[in-house]
Amino acid sequence: MATKMRSGKGYELTVVGMLVGEGFDVYLPTVDDQGIDAIIRLPLESASFKYHEVQIKGSRSWSGIRCHTGSLFPNSILILYCAADRKILWLQFDDVQKHFPTEGTIHGTTWGNVFLNVAKVRELTEDGHGDIAKLKKALGG
Repeated sequence: MATKMRSGKGYELTVVGMLVGEGFDVYLPTVDDQGIDAIIRLPLESASFKYHEVQIKGSRSWSGIRCHTGSLFPNSILILYCAADRKILWLQFDDVQKHFPTEGTIHGTTWGNVFLNVAKVRELTEDGHGDIAKLKKALGG
């Protein structure tokens, strides 16, 4: 039986594979103690690059995903992965603040501030947050 940690690493690697398949340059940290599961590198016009920290959370179902977003930085991307659907939802920092505010959360600090239900998944999907190509465009890639 897979442990929670093993499943989490599997979800992370699945999402990284999906990103690479869409043409992203993705790098994995050697040590995973800062809440950074991956780093995306995007080229700029000036022959330099910009980098985005990626936090990945997954579960067998959308409703099983839980996480704290208080430690995300403005260049961070949160990617939520549902193994049953084999789909993602991506959110940039401002999206996280809009859809999952940390202030006044009714769930407290134990479970985090990200809770998904059918309506929220539908809303985010309809807004394009389930399309990896739209993530690339939103990042300027």
